[in-house]
Amino acid sequence: MTHPQSVNLVWFRNDLRVKDNSALAAALTEKKPIIAAFFICEPQWQLHGWGRLKTQFVMAHAHKLSESLKEKGIGLIVRSVKSFALCGQELLKICENYNCVKIFANREYEWDERSRDIQVTQQFKGTTITTHWFDDGLVVAPGEILTKSGDYFKKFTPFKRAWFEKANIHAIKPISQNRSIYDTSAQSELDILSNSNYSLEQWPIGEKAAQKILSHFIKNKIKQYDIQRDLPYEEGTSRISPYLSAGILGIREIFWQILRHHKIINEGIEVWVSELIWREFYKHIVFGFPHVCKNRPFDLTTEAVPWRHAPEEYEAWCKGQTGYPIVDAGMRQLNQEGWMHNRLRMICASFLAKHLLIDWRLGEAYFAKQLIDFDFAANNGGWQWSASTGTDAMPYFRIFNPILQGKKFDKEAEYIKHYVPELQPLKASDIYKIHLHPKNNYFHPIVQLEEGRDRCLLAFKQR
Repeated sequence: MTHPQSVNLVWFRNDLRVKDNSALAAALTEKKPIIAAFFICEPQWQLHGWGRLKTQFVMAHAHKLSESLKEKGIGLIVRSVKSFALCGQELLKICENYNCVKIFANREYEWDERSRDIQVTQQFKGTTITTHWFDDGLVVAPGEILTKSGDYFKKFTPFKRAWFEKANIHAIKPISQNRSIYDTSAQSELDILSNSNYSLEQWPIGEKAAQKILSHFIKNKIKQYDIQRDLPYEEGTSRISPYLSAGILGIREIFWQILRHHKIINEGIEVWVSELIWREFYKHIVFGFPHVCKNRPFDLTTEAVPWRHAPEEYEAWCKGQTGYPIVDAGMRQLNQEGWMHNRLRMICASFLAKHLLIDWRLGEAYFAKQLIDFDFAANNGGWQWSASTGTDAMPYFRIFNPILQGKKFDKEAEYIKHYVPELQPLKASDIYKIHLHPKNNYFHPIVQLEEGRDRCLLAFKQR
């Protein structure tokens, strides 16, 4: 059935929220009814490395978005498609059925997503339907800050300086909705979204839940972030990463909340803001250097590194059975919760890429499959930093010693004992020596640290 009254369509993707949404806000300025669309692309998501938790989390939030939009008179039309290449065809069918005249969507910056949107724009040329794209997921969009030579930044510190010059954080505020939403005859399709089987209580569903987590951190934790962020046994991090990666929280909203509650920016706040800028930096990297989206290292010279084929060691790393308690604790947290403390992400990644000299892309893929907060740019950037193959990466000769890292950041082994319960009877001092004299039936170390370090240094020198 074709509807005689023309409408506008908002295409939701990685921005599953009503509040502070650029595409939705732009559609609301038009004096036309609105419908919305969301495509379930599970085969494509799997191709991009998504695991069960990430998929369930997104599907559950799409369901919640559908309910929120329905309350405002907007129906969310849901379609399952096998690949991004089919999105344009489905959009065209919806537009023809509902007499859509404009499509509003927020940009995504990875290569396949960009290619999809270019294809969609081309498909609608020659029709009466126009496409309108918005930069919504970042404070500063790719291309808005460049080096003096007109290139994308390869180093974080100069990027950060340019970012602050461009962003003017004191002027950042959420986008307001300027009118009530017109009712349409499009029906929200909750049935297709109702089978996500999502049940993780530590990551509640919905914009309001995400706002509550954000607000608690900003009011109570952010000032101590610089002190507590590296202590995995403390609740010192924001825990908003799943919501930010799926677009449940808008980046403008986050900055606005910071400045709303804190007139003076102390060191803790400044360090957390730097983490948000790192996120933007990696998005600029995937846009400016798309080869990193194609399973290649940023530093192409590192393609010559002779990574080892050691499937048994890789399997032990995945299971948290390396014989090094801090590494094992991190991997078990990942496997149990679909999340890992950021300090542990660096320790575990360094151990795989450096001490085991196993291709970082295997670790990147495993993290992607397990993480509820999987974001390609952040995951890829973090892994390449740890493996010394990326932009502004850790020098190849800097290799995290898991024993020293554990003693420094988990002095009393509280984190280790929580995730490696078989070590609970031991003193922390004994836990940090257990790789020398395995006991309590604990796993023998799969590599001697000095041997792994020497092997890594030689491999990078000979590339």
